[in-house]
Amino acid sequence: DPPADLRPGMLGALIDGEVSDRDLKLTLLDLAARGYLTITPTTTASGRSTWQLDRTVKPIDATLLGYEHALLTRPFENGSVLLNQLARDPAKPLEQARTAVSEEVRAKGWFLTDAKSRHSRWGWIGALVLVLGLLATAFMLIDWAATNDFRGVIGGLGVVAAGVLLASKGRARSSHTPAGVTALTHAEQLKSALHDLQPEEIAVVTAGAEFSRLLPWAIGFGAETKLATAVDDALQRAAPLGGLPPAGVVNQNLPHRARGDPEEARPAAPRAG
Repeated sequence: DPPADLRPGMLGALIDGEVSDRDLKLTLLDLAARGYLTITPTTTASGRSTWQLDRTVKPIDATLLGYEHALLTRPFENGSVLLNQLARDPAKPLEQARTAVSEEVRAKGWFLTDAKSRHSRWGWIGALVLVLGLLATAFMLIDWAATNDFRGVIGGLGVVAAGVLLASKGRARSSHTPAGVTALTHAEQLKSALHDLQPEEIAVVTAGAEFSRLLPWAIGFGAETKLATAVDDALQRAAPLGGLPPAGVVNQNLPHRARGDPEEARPAAPRAG
């Protein structure tokens, strides 16, 4: 089962302190799976494919986190909203939610410091080496023009590369607290479980609900195809018993990328609520 203190939209912030648009789309998908939204494919007036979001009758309650509340309130004050309209909303609900996710992660105490200020000593050393390398390369280019000796330029570029590597090491250096490390461990365990999921692990009578519940996590971990295949195989094996959904219904609900289409994955889910 997913960790109790972690939601799909918090994965990016937990891993690297950054909250992407993808994390926010995973949140919308998770809210649909939990019955607060329905997500329906549609087209715009110009013929562009998009997704229509609608609030269900399920009320706002205390189980919602701050960023989830932000995504469920202001955007739906006038009814349905198209996914591509959210970024253009003057109230900036996506930016409000992005800030709220970062605040939620900090409040959980998963990082030693602000997730956006995680530069270690190696990071600063790398930045200094990078600047020196750029200066040296510029000087060597001038020297190359005068002497036709390119070896100095190669040396300067080598210093620049070393600076980039050191700066990257500093940026990637973990500043997770023990609680943050525990949350990361739980997330990795769920990722492994989804990638290793077998049809016999799925209870057929609740397969549809489990698919909806796990799909946001599976997409977050790149395991959506594995999840769909496992659930579909479980339904096929049980179909001779009768009274079960026909095989193949799961894959119809997957985002395009999960079905092998070249289009970018979209936040699709079985209609929830």
